[in-house]
Amino acid sequence: MLALLFACTASTPTSDPIILPAKEQRGPFQIIRLAGSPYEMGQQHGELLLEELEIGADYIADDPLLGGMLTLAELQGLIDFAYEHADPQFIEECQGMTSVSDIVGWSMDHCMVLNYGDIIIERLLNPPEQTPGCSQIILQQERTESDSMLHGRILDWEQIDFIIENPIIFVRSPENGIPHVTIGFPGNLSPYQGMSMAGLSIASNEAHPQTVPLELHSGDSHVQMVSTLLSQATNIDEASQMLNSIKHSSTESILIADGDHNQAAAFEMTHDYIERREPFEHMLFQTNHFIGEHTSNLDREPSKEDSLKRYDRIAQLLPAEQQLNAQQLKTILQDRMDPWSGLESPLGTFDDGMSVATNGALFAIVFEPTNRHFYVASGDIPVPEQQWYGFSLYQLLGEEDPNPVSDFLP
Repeated sequence: MLALLFACTASTPTSDPIILPAKEQRGPFQIIRLAGSPYEMGQQHGELLLEELEIGADYIADDPLLGGMLTLAELQGLIDFAYEHADPQFIEECQGMTSVSDIVGWSMDHCMVLNYGDIIIERLLNPPEQTPGCSQIILQQERTESDSMLHGRILDWEQIDFIIENPIIFVRSPENGIPHVTIGFPGNLSPYQGMSMAGLSIASNEAHPQTVPLELHSGDSHVQMVSTLLSQATNIDEASQMLNSIKHSSTESILIADGDHNQAAAFEMTHDYIERREPFEHMLFQTNHFIGEHTSNLDREPSKEDSLKRYDRIAQLLPAEQQLNAQQLKTILQDRMDPWSGLESPLGTFDDGMSVATNGALFAIVFEPTNRHFYVASGDIPVPEQQWYGFSLYQLLGEEDPNPVSDFLP
């Protein structure tokens, strides 16, 4: 069992190494530190979260949605497709994990299906009534009260208790890569959101294709690509070049905030087209439908009502020319107002599809990429109403933070 992880402070390279625990608890969150090659990080993941992976395997077996997806993925050849087209480093990490976890029922097939989720979901959930719904807001420094950009994010789906009850902060130090953090759950190697020491915060939103083609498109998984961007891209232009250089197997948007260069972009992507959308008035936001000049007609029409409502409500809540702080952005992500009816969902509402905060939130996050801070809520429902814990990526990596983070976001 991996017990300790060593890190040296960047600010005082001659000081003694800081000994960090590979696993620790803070509130509802387990902090898991992984380092080394893909295989080594997978092994560490399997060792540190073996009990949780066993629970996850049992949960998938008993859950009609997730268990059914695993069975259908196998019957439709999607698992074989995933093995053929997944990033080789991702397969190595799965192999490392399952070298430990296979004994408790968490197999390579579990790892492949769970971490090829964007493509599996697009193929199996059509019409997309149960697909994830997410919201993102990025504010450049001109629209914030501090010297940091802000990047708000809610990851929505439905009540998946295994995810809600097991929130994980993964602190990843890949060999030949940029240290970064991802926020997910046991077995989650291909992240839906994260932030790197290069000052990039990145998250993906599911979109829905007009039609699902009969033939599978060869190409990369976008959620796996989020991991690649976090570990390899040093700025938003490098990230853009990487996204434009790959083939795309599904329909998604990825939003990136570059805190060191005060830049942001939304990348709306289909099987054969990608559009980069820039901020307007130093703001950028996205739900689950495309709005780009060239991509707005390439996703499902009409767009899902819950996505349109969240988009409209965010537009209402972002005041013209006013600067916001992290607490005010958190308040926007907690908003329960239906913009069309003017009715407010009661406190305690988890998933009615009516507002920003009530579409089945599994994680609620505010990133401050310029200073490498983030605040996150999870662990119980409704998620946006829970305590928002503050984390510093510097401190998670054992480095001195020049601007210490608050323990909580008020």
